[in-house]
Amino acid sequence: MTRSKHDGSRTTPEGEPGDILGAFDGFQMQWRLFERAPAMIAVHAGPEHRYIYSNPTHDRAVDHRPLIGRTLREAMPELDGQGVFERFDAAFRSGEPEERSAFRVTLARTEDGAAEPRWFEQVIQPWTRDDGAMGGVMTFATDITVQVEARRIAEERRAELEFALEAGRFIGTWDWNVRDDRIKVDARFARLFGVPPEDTEDGLPVARFLAGIHEADRDRVAAAIARALETGAPYHEDYRVCDASGENRWVTARGRCFRSLDGKPMRFPGVVADITEQIEARTRVAASEAALRQSEERRSRAMSAGRVGTFEFYPEENRVVWDPMTVEIFGFDKGENISLADVRAVIEPEDRAAWEADLQAALDPAGPGVHRVELRITRRQDGEVRWVEGRGQTTFEDGRATAMLGTLRDITERRRYEEQLRLLNRELRHRVKNLFGVIQGLILTSAKGAADLAEFVPALRARIDALAAAHLIGVADEQLAPVSLPDILDAVMKPYRGENSGMTADGPDLALPPRLVTPLGLVLHELATNAVKHGAWSVPHGLIAVEWSVSNAGNLPGLELAWQETLPEARAPGDAGGPGFGGRLIDASLTQVRGRIRREWRGDGLLVRLSVPLAQQVAA
Repeated sequence: MTRSKHDGSRTTPEGEPGDILGAFDGFQMQWRLFERAPAMIAVHAGPEHRYIYSNPTHDRAVDHRPLIGRTLREAMPELDGQGVFERFDAAFRSGEPEERSAFRVTLARTEDGAAEPRWFEQVIQPWTRDDGAMGGVMTFATDITVQVEARRIAEERRAELEFALEAGRFIGTWDWNVRDDRIKVDARFARLFGVPPEDTEDGLPVARFLAGIHEADRDRVAAAIARALETGAPYHEDYRVCDASGENRWVTARGRCFRSLDGKPMRFPGVVADITEQIEARTRVAASEAALRQSEERRSRAMSAGRVGTFEFYPEENRVVWDPMTVEIFGFDKGENISLADVRAVIEPEDRAAWEADLQAALDPAGPGVHRVELRITRRQDGEVRWVEGRGQTTFEDGRATAMLGTLRDITERRRYEEQLRLLNRELRHRVKNLFGVIQGLILTSAKGAADLAEFVPALRARIDALAAAHLIGVADEQLAPVSLPDILDAVMKPYRGENSGMTADGPDLALPPRLVTPLGLVLHELATNAVKHGAWSVPHGLIAVEWSVSNAGNLPGLELAWQETLPEARAPGDAGGPGFGGRLIDASLTQVRGRIRREWRGDGLLVRLSVPLAQQVAA
């Protein structure tokens, strides 16, 4: 039971949790973030917490043991008795997140089975199926073992150093006779500077000890000594020395120059202490803090990429703290003091009551304190309507709601995608319903022009094949390259034209961007279907003329397309493409791409004018 690759596809037993995981596959951007995330991410299905996904970071943390298709207890039995299974069960039963910071577990290494203690931070987030039933849990974890161990060592070293300094802080002494340039030191000082203690009994020139200072620090220390001699100010420097064993050690040196009655330097005594362990501990702590900052920065970048903001609400103070991403989502100005009243003002009127009710329920101490709502807002800066999802968890103290922490996520693209799927499903049902009628018309048209069965069958087959090609263009959802407008016209119109019906097309060889192919194909299909049922192609010798050009109204290029139907004989006004489902589909398809349509029934047939922007408008 293995993953095929880190691309969202999985092999699972009997297809069971694979269907569940499919719910995530529509969000490829988020999925790629999971695969590259530095955090451990895994998805479990069902009350037994069966693995259906784990990202590369999670795999490495558990030594690449087999996971997919196995339950949590099967995959990691060594967690029994450590409280992990219980937290998973609690999150699944309650439907509420379980968060733990800095907890310790013992994992078994796969190569030798040896126990290995590790430290983690973890969030267990329940997820639900489309029908609202609990589907399983998703986990986000970070291995903080290195940081915890570094902090422990640093604290131990700091305590040891404080004890040593308290007992006898300075471990080496010197006394420098400046006039004779003879410096006497104790054995500890001599060993720190790599000088044999027996060579120091009668004193040595100060240059002998300067030579033991690390070359990168030597000039700085010499300059500090010269300033102390000149000014009489206290001397204090930290630097590296090479001791008798050849090892570099950090020392801190303190001293002071005493002068004779004539004001000349006479004696310069001082002390040194070995601070190597202290410096190394500081370095480790700094590295751990830097790693934590980098981890937080990566988390912030991931949230920013997913357009996820955070907020803090303190109901007793009626105070809200918003992060920059939340301010951007709402469209407020940076630095603006934003209240709940300001937020209410940008929520669409139809959604305000639901938001207020959900917020009040979340602040009720008798409830679970969970805030979860999806609603529409009108951004303050540009007036754009966006869908957002708000989630929060309230903290209660002594029966009072004291704080709510939560997230705000822009889900506009997801809602648009869902709406497109609903529209496409309705269109498919509409097409299936009309398909038999269209094929019936094709059979009658082909039969009228065929002399015998041998001529009738290939003619009918060719028209049905063309009809299938037009339907494929009309419902394509993975167009990656521009498509020629004449090609779309040819594919859509070919199955509808009879022997005695005609069509002309005139315009530049315009390549449509992928986002326009499906909507415009649907519009042309509906116009052609309408023409076959009610318009120019419902009678012999009917004619359809399609003309298009590119305009630059408003400094943005746009497609201008005219659809003119001409009947051989004038008739009373007929169906102009609305208000049935076909007409509504045309309007919805054009609205999706900010297009407009005008319909006019003339004495000799229908005239339709389409205006569609070719460049996608981007909100400021």
